[in-house]
Amino acid sequence: MKRLLGASDETDRESLVPAMTRLLIRHHDDWSIYRRSLRWLTKDNPLVAEARRSRRHRQVQLLRSFPSNKGREVGEVFFAIPHVEALCDTLADGITAELSVTKRRWEIGNERSARAVLGLA
Repeated sequence: MKRLLGASDETDRESLVPAMTRLLIRHHDDWSIYRRSLRWLTKDNPLVAEARRSRRHRQVQLLRSFPSNKGREVGEVFFAIPHVEALCDTLADGITAELSVTKRRWEIGNERSARAVLGLA
């Protein structure tokens, strides 16, 4: 993420998207049970829900700080994030195998979504 933030221009950020996407997928795979539990706890525990809202707010603000996202509305950046996460979770949960979609094809789709989050699409 630091390399992405430090990228000097859009071309530099674009070149980092495939590696970032693989990193996100690996993170979601490594933490899939924890992430599922956290989503469940969010429904029942106001403290967990508030912590997740606060973290999401910081995440959106960080993404909006990218030069390619300057001037974009909060909602425009926010709405793209759950799409990337859902694609990563679907891959981590093994649903792609049931759909006969290769991991690489899923990565390509996720790269497209990541570009939207980064304002590169």
